[in-house]
Amino acid sequence: MFSLISILSIRQSVLILLALALTACGGGEALRVEDFSRWEGMGRYTATIDTDAGPIDVSYIARRNPERQRIIYVHGTPGSAGAFAHMLRLPDFPVDQVTVDRPGFGRTEPGRAVTSLKAQAQSLLPFLEHEEGRAKPILVGHSLGGPIIAAAAALYPEKVGGLIILAGSLDPEQEEVLWVQYLGLVPPFSWLVGPEYRNANRELVALEAELKWLETQLDRVTAPIEIIHGTDDRLVPYANVAYMQQKFANAQSVNVTSLEGARHFIPWSHPGELLWAIDRMTDMDLQRHMINTQLIKEGKEPLDPDADATIRLGSLGNIPGAPKQPERPPKEDVED
Repeated sequence: MFSLISILSIRQSVLILLALALTACGGGEALRVEDFSRWEGMGRYTATIDTDAGPIDVSYIARRNPERQRIIYVHGTPGSAGAFAHMLRLPDFPVDQVTVDRPGFGRTEPGRAVTSLKAQAQSLLPFLEHEEGRAKPILVGHSLGGPIIAAAAALYPEKVGGLIILAGSLDPEQEEVLWVQYLGLVPPFSWLVGPEYRNANRELVALEAELKWLETQLDRVTAPIEIIHGTDDRLVPYANVAYMQQKFANAQSVNVTSLEGARHFIPWSHPGELLWAIDRMTDMDLQRHMINTQLIKEGKEPLDPDADATIRLGSLGNIPGAPKQPERPPKEDVED
């Protein structure tokens, strides 16, 4: 018979192991206090959608710029809309931005786990609707958010303007479930962690099978794709890049940015790379617009049309890790 000390030791060990196992796809900076008054056009909203997993009330944070192209951010597991809050705080960023609480996380209801990539993708449909004449939305997904936005582009190819996949976990052969994660599916072990980690564990255990379904859908993706992945990613292996290059056979273009020595948490370690990818995807010169807006505010003349638009990203929104003076990749430099 176990002593109380033995039981507590087992509980502590399981909690530690589960916490380590579930750091794979989530993370990010949350908005500590949801006071949006400092940022014009920002607020929290809810959209209701019927999915294969039932009706879902998707909670999301948006910074409205309704005449501009929409960027939709999709976090990993665990995570929340706050994972991309630093992007919504960028000053003078001329896009319409939305960052969602995925089903199973944040304020989205119901709070149960939704392991189906198809249902997760269906929950993004309200944000993909756009007015005639307005550029199609761009989807940005980190980690497990990567296969979710790929599924959305396969389900709704006519509604998606582009994909930016950050450290995306798409290759089913790269998935590995630890034994402790199976323990975390059943009581009493499932009672030892909060709902966010419980839902994340269920997603990860089911992910390999879901990715095998997604593999059958990837030839339906026709939008241009930006892939950004660290070569030293120990959570989602860099081998996923070769898989994506092979499977996105019908995409308009596939451009790969390999970050030498970088690890998994690209949205926060390399936000400048995300900005460049958004810039390449949109039909506007975002960097030049942001520079000119700042110059005009300072009472200075805007840039000459032929002037170099290299921008000091570190001065915009105080983004941690942003390079002070990145080299701008040419827009036409993409792999077919």
